Formats: sequence, C-alpha cells, structure tokens
Amino acid sequence: MNLITYVNNLEQLEICKEAGLKQIILEHKNVSRFGKLNTSEFIEISKRATDLNIQVALEWDVLMTESEFKAKSDIIIELKYYFQSIRVQDAGAINFAVTKLD
Repeated sequence: MNLITYVNNLEQLEICKEAGLKQIILEHKNVSRFGKLNTSEFIEISKRATDLNIQVALEWDVLMTESEFKAKSDIIIELKYYFQSIRVQDAGAINFAVTKLD
C-alpha cells in the first residue's frame, strides 16, 4: 500500500522517513486552504525530502477568482522545481499544470 500524508515541518518529515513513506504532501499558505508553509519553509522541507529520497506533492486547492489566478500561478512556477506531483481542485489549475509545468 502507498501511504502519503501532509507534512508541516522537518520533524514530521523525519517521522515519515522512519515510517517508510515514499511521498509527502506540502501545502504552501498562498495556494492551499489549510497551508501554513511560506516559500522558504516549503523549499527547505522539499530539499530535505529529496535528500531522504521522498517525493513531494504540492497541494493547490485554494479556490480562486480569475484575478487571483495569476498571483497563485506565479507561486507555483517559483516552486515547480521543488515538487514531483501536484494535487489540484480548480479546473483552471488543472489546465495550468498540464500546459505550464511539463
């Protein structure tokens, strides 16, 4: 079975490694409804996960107006080298991920 969970700090990441998880979910505060991580925290945890051979999924589940979409997509572009998969809720985000993140 493939187990995946949310991580909000390096201590939680270490627990995931000890439990044998191969993938985690990170939530950036500007693109996730429950996200608490700022950009530097997201990158720090992501880099450590890579060192531990754990893949990172970014959760992009915040609902957006068209005017908010540009700012949110800019954050995703900034983070794109720090995650291997993305979970999205918005149809526009799906299209963005398919066309801009490959």
